[in-house]
Amino acid sequence: PNGKIIIMDSRKHLVNYFLITLLYKANLYSQKKFEEMVRRAGFKKINFWKFPPPYSYLNMWGYILVADK
Repeated sequence: PNGKIIIMDSRKHLVNYFLITLLYKANLYSQKKFEEMVRRAGFKKINFWKFPPPYSYLNMWGYILVADK
């Protein structure tokens, strides 16, 4: 069926590598790889949003992905 999903994910960079990968034993993905995984899940229209002010400092931390089936 039709649907929309909003996902927030950590960016792949040095600081997050130490915090996410080493501390939490989780995976980090590049924006391109992240988009590929969502497309394989059947979502066609994919947009990346930014955090709005006053939360724009979170843009350094991660992505907001909004996708429609």
